[in-house]
Amino acid sequence: MVMPKVFNIMQYCKHPITGEVLITEEQIKSLFDRRTIKLLAYILHDEEDFDEEDEENDLNRCKKEYEKLSEEEKKETSLEEYVKKNHWKKAGDKKPPHFHVVFRTDRNTDLETVADWLGIPVQYVDGARYRKGERDGQLTFVDLLRYLTHESEKEQAKGKHRYPDEKVIANFDFRAMIDEADIREARYGNKSPKDYYRHKVAYEGMSISEVIAENEDAYLKDMTFLDKCRSKYLAAFAKMPDLRINIYLDGAGGIGKNTASKAIAHVLYPDMEKAYFEAGGANTSFEGYDGEPVIIWNDCRSTDLVQRFERNELFDILDPHPTDARHNIKFGSVRLTNPINIINGIEPYNKFLDGLAGAYVDKRGVMHSGEDSSQAYRRFPIIMCLREDDYDLLFNKGVFNGTREYMEYISYNGLVGSFAKVSQRLAGQAKEVVIVDMTKPVLDSVIKLKDNDIKKIEDVEDIPDEFKNYGKKKEDVQTSEEKAKNWVWTPGK
Repeated sequence: MVMPKVFNIMQYCKHPITGEVLITEEQIKSLFDRRTIKLLAYILHDEEDFDEEDEENDLNRCKKEYEKLSEEEKKETSLEEYVKKNHWKKAGDKKPPHFHVVFRTDRNTDLETVADWLGIPVQYVDGARYRKGERDGQLTFVDLLRYLTHESEKEQAKGKHRYPDEKVIANFDFRAMIDEADIREARYGNKSPKDYYRHKVAYEGMSISEVIAENEDAYLKDMTFLDKCRSKYLAAFAKMPDLRINIYLDGAGGIGKNTASKAIAHVLYPDMEKAYFEAGGANTSFEGYDGEPVIIWNDCRSTDLVQRFERNELFDILDPHPTDARHNIKFGSVRLTNPINIINGIEPYNKFLDGLAGAYVDKRGVMHSGEDSSQAYRRFPIIMCLREDDYDLLFNKGVFNGTREYMEYISYNGLVGSFAKVSQRLAGQAKEVVIVDMTKPVLDSVIKLKDNDIKKIEDVEDIPDEFKNYGKKKEDVQTSEEKAKNWVWTPGK
């Protein structure tokens, strides 16, 4: 038994041959009183002519009907006589007035029930087949609405009469529904918004903030599952950055470190409405992380960070070439895919960096000895020291020059500007212009670091010559090099 939710009915007002009344507008209007019918629209088509396709289809109908006759009936009536009597659709003739009715029910309903509602034979009730891949039938329903006015390109290409919207009788704004469906189809195709966003989030990396910005209602209706899809994507499919750059900002309280941190995130990713995630407290550091490219760590002390994560994990989080590691969150774990960390605090940068590498006692009371400080220094190629009316920029000499001089920084001192004053006195475009000017050196340095980062070679044929002797003994390499130096070309050899 067919039990659809979308129905399409076409019925002539009168039988084209006998003149018997087949359906009235009062019968159709009675459907408005059916509680199970939520959306209903109908129209009287009375401005159309039959075309050659109509004539051919009607002729084929007659032939098929004749084939189903019994042998006795065929003896009494020839095919030609049957066609002459029953084939009435001729190209160019006016179509008899007929109603098109489309409606949706709130539950699956069998065709016989709908036929009883209208008092018509069940063969005139059509349960619409959904478009391929469609689950909710909404686009199918809209296709039927478009047919009421013959507005589709397909029907207009056939030369069909275009009926005005005013002829459509409906218990809802059918034109608004069509317009909305056009927007939806352009975005989602045949998928429902639910299926569309689930796929985009789980497999294509769409963030939750992007879903909300695009369709907040779709997120609210499927919040729990979309959050799981995002977590799954971040845990399994999100690409780790080739290079992670850590920036440290120091300065007194209220000097504008948080403003500067957000400004740097914005200038690095100007096309994103919110490019940063602010790390939480000790037990919720990454709770709610949504794959933002920048993580901002506010008011951090080196000892607090080392205590919170322990050094191995902390150094992994700050690794310039991050691994595919998981970090704990409540009820699970997360992969951090951010290319940028911005940490700010009141500790002078050298005290902060020395503290990251220094001795500490972990949560279990175990004492850990200090490590080579260069391990901390090399992880922070960019330092920003903020003061009341100016700031300094420091660039790690070893990182930028490709040497081992990680303990040294190249300083650009006395850059004019106060992030605190910008935050207090400027807004909108004015704030944007000044912030861009103040953070441009940071943007330039990040671009330089990315350009300097050596891309790993995968093709065997592209392996540089410097690697050709790897794995050999030094004396063998030296011997072969000496032979090469002393080699003299001899004719014939």
